[in-house]
Amino acid sequence: FLAGNFWHDYNGSDTNGDGIGNTFLPYNSNSRILNSGDFLPLVRPSPPTTVSIKLVTGFNLVSLPLNPLNNTLPGLLNSINNNYNIVYVYNSSGLLKWASFNPSRPAFLNTLNKLYPNQGFWINLLANKTLNITGIQNFNTNIKLKKGFNLIGYPSIQVRNISQATTAVNNTFTSIFAYNSTIKQYAIYNPSIPY
Repeated sequence: FLAGNFWHDYNGSDTNGDGIGNTFLPYNSNSRILNSGDFLPLVRPSPPTTVSIKLVTGFNLVSLPLNPLNNTLPGLLNSINNNYNIVYVYNSSGLLKWASFNPSRPAFLNTLNKLYPNQGFWINLLANKTLNITGIQNFNTNIKLKKGFNLIGYPSIQVRNISQATTAVNNTFTSIFAYNSTIKQYAIYNPSIPY
């Protein structure tokens, strides 16, 4: 048992990507369903899409804008195979703060084996390349933050102004850093300073 039924005239949305409608509930088929309605109407899943991310020689700060069909390493990075030598992630809540994947190391020496859309990760490229990620669009973009430094990603293909993207955590952070790999420069957003 997964949920309710498919309805040809259900116009609600799946806001968290689980295949179940989350809006216009309970669905009552224009009052044809008596006794409340369908609280778990099924929606057709979105087809996978591919996003291309241009990377430059040297270190790039990257995040996954989709929930990848394959998030294991090295498979996720097949489109840039043999063109990178290290991937780093930072875990603010883990005992081992920095984890890494090096494709030339034996697997048991790698402390990183999967990447997730909520993570930011550093990757060192040996040449300019395009990383192709195939996956499903993220609808639930909640990320748990810890006090102190967090290295997170922006898990969406929807472009938003930074103040809009951070409304859920307003007044709880002092600054956000982004890195432009092309010009090798950080951009800093401080919510208390107008820009």
